Amino acid sequence: MTFSQHAAQYPGARRYFAVLLSSMTTFFLWYLVFLMPQKFDLPVTFIVLAILISVGVFVAGIVPETTGWRVKVHRIAAFGFATLMVPLVAVLAVFLPGTLAVRVILGLLALYLANDVWILAKNKGEHPDMLLRQAIYLGVFAVAIMTATFFGRT
Repeated sequence: MTFSQHAAQYPGARRYFAVLLSSMTTFFLWYLVFLMPQKFDLPVTFIVLAILISVGVFVAGIVPETTGWRVKVHRIAAFGFATLMVPLVAVLAVFLPGTLAVRVILGLLALYLANDVWILAKNKGEHPDMLLRQAIYLGVFAVAIMTATFFGRT
């Protein structure tokens, strides 16, 4: 069971989930589109990926995984934004001005994310440890962004 499947069980939790992801996406988008590319002179590809990820997070947040068309829309948005996190971290690994060690770490984190996407795609989005995998995946993505932010050179 995923985070959103837990939240979809109760109307109050659905609203809270929507507000949480919508507000988080606003700050996430602002940082990744306006601050990070300027600080590190990142390519337009980074900005486009950040916008697409943010749209996916926003859609996944406001369309609960309940029944009917909502399930399909939510899953496409959620898997889409998770998949797009891989090339975003790869762009950082290639274009971030920094030491070789930082770029290698970012490359390894991108490979971890790619492997996780592949495992979930192979299993059609189902896994016995889905909630844990989801938490680790988002944590690894956060570590990649923090690594770039704190150890990239301007």
